[in-house]
Amino acid sequence: MEAKANELGMDILKSTAAQHLLVEDGTVVGVQAEASGTILHVRAKAVILATGSAGANSDLLARYTVRTPEKVRYTGAPGIEGDGIRMATEAGMGECFRLMMPSIGLTVEPLAPFSSQLAVAGAMEPTNLWFNQRGERFANEGLSQAYTFPNNCVESQVRAYSVFDQESFDRLVNEGCLVGWAMYIFAGTKLSDLSDELQRELDSNNPGVCKADTIDELASFFDVDAATLKGTIDEYNGYASSGNDAEFHKDPAFLVPVGTAPFYGFRIKQNCINMYGGIHVNPNNEVINEDGVVIPGLYAVGSECGGYQGETYGLALPGSCQGVSLGTGRVAGTNAAARAQA
Repeated sequence: MEAKANELGMDILKSTAAQHLLVEDGTVVGVQAEASGTILHVRAKAVILATGSAGANSDLLARYTVRTPEKVRYTGAPGIEGDGIRMATEAGMGECFRLMMPSIGLTVEPLAPFSSQLAVAGAMEPTNLWFNQRGERFANEGLSQAYTFPNNCVESQVRAYSVFDQESFDRLVNEGCLVGWAMYIFAGTKLSDLSDELQRELDSNNPGVCKADTIDELASFFDVDAATLKGTIDEYNGYASSGNDAEFHKDPAFLVPVGTAPFYGFRIKQNCINMYGGIHVNPNNEVINEDGVVIPGLYAVGSECGGYQGETYGLALPGSCQGVSLGTGRVAGTNAAARAQA
């Protein structure tokens, strides 16, 4: 695409930050940008916003989404701060619209979920036991296989944790993980780096990672009631022994007891790699205000277009961000070109 743009004589300013939209009588007529301290006013008959929504902006996440920043680990591209949303708001759009932070799988902060074997072991294995701030189990841990479902479970708790024992640790190292992380760490991969990763986190005093000789010690580390947690583990081990999870109906194949010290505990969080929405658009990808009135000369494309999405990332259609971006980009490009040529 860049080669074609160069062929057509387009100028691409890669180190020039868009700051504001130029608006005259309610119509967008260009962009104010900054390059090395120099302010530029670029006049245009049509402007297309394509800044990728606001995944790295925790303030917008807290104000406009159902997610809680403290329960989320953002692992997407840096610098996606909602610049397009801010500029559209300044140009007369009104409030941020239908902003949604999709969660995909679980992780352990600050580990990178796609490459960390410790994050896979602590957050994604269906054989783990999950418990909350009260030391109580709160969901079927086998939901980790679905990637999108367990995030709403974690969001529903004040804090969420997982625990497994030494026998499970040894199985992960010598036999391999059961779930992994999609195409990044395949199911069945032997987690040979697990011990080294664990030691690094323990040495760094990561408050979300614990190795304990007793359940009392584990409970104290995460500030949960020890008696409740021990009762939860005893009940869960009973399910594992009978092969029947009477509480959450977990697949018996994943019912693995937590009984052999030492024990490994983790604060688990939702893994978020992007954000959807924030800018009102109509089917022509023109930006509209809260009353549905078009802001002439302004278009938006890609992930920051709000209104078509729900609250769950559509893993039934992998790569859906690319599809949305290509589709909305073509629609906006066609309409913006027609306006510019009119």
